[in-house]
Amino acid sequence: MIKRLLTLFFLFVLFFATSQKNIIGTPYNLNNLLIAQYDFQNSMQYEDAKYVCLKLGDGWRLPTKDELNLIYENKDQIKGFVSQLQIQNDSEYYTDPNIYYWSGTEHDDMYIWIQGFTNTTIAVTKKTSYLFVRAVKSN
Repeated sequence: MIKRLLTLFFLFVLFFATSQKNIIGTPYNLNNLLIAQYDFQNSMQYEDAKYVCLKLGDGWRLPTKDELNLIYENKDQIKGFVSQLQIQNDSEYYTDPNIYYWSGTEHDDMYIWIQGFTNTTIAVTKKTSYLFVRAVKSN
């Protein structure tokens, strides 16, 4: 319980250190889906990813599985996604050469659908994994 409270406190501080404008920027409009211009700076667990998107306010959230795949298909036009060079030495959790993003679509109580952005991998992973986050909202 204390570990979870410390994690939430860290995310609260991280959220205010990384202001809303530094994430949302100038959103990209893709078929009436607004996509934040930037990723959150650090990989995080699923519940934390949901929390930081919600804290952006005004309807920002994690993309659904289908929305995330659409974002992947248009990533070269949207730009600004984490690259392998950015995380090669920065994450103790990083072992796969693919870069994964959270969706907001649950597979079951323990697993969430994710999308690889280095290749087209669509898979499920445990909510306790550390992945990257791009917030969206319906326009």
